[in-house]
Amino acid sequence: MAANVWGSRDLAYAALTYGRQIAVQARDDLRETHLAATTAWVNLRDGRTAQGFALAAARADRIEPRMSEHDPDRLSVYGQFVTNAAVAARPPRINRSHGDQQRTGRVGIQTGP
Repeated sequence: MAANVWGSRDLAYAALTYGRQIAVQARDDLRETHLAATTAWVNLRDGRTAQGFALAAARADRIEPRMSEHDPDRLSVYGQFVTNAAVAARPPRINRSHGDQQRTGRVGIQTGP
């Protein structure tokens, strides 16, 4: 996660890929799923919204808990996928103040609250 925050996306992808491979080898489905959720988040942060959405939506469908299940870890990971999918599906925000500044040529002057 630190690699992603510092902008080292390649390092983040490498660490997550390696971690997911190890989790699969260890047959730790919950850890692999949690790392997949983090991979979807890194995709979103990297501007790969289509990939982030596809991964989050597919994995959310796969791990969706039943009403009879009460595993808090599984519910937490499912919530991460739903949140990531919702963020990826939202329309992009338009920075109106920046556009206004570009049109008026008055860059650097605050145009809103």
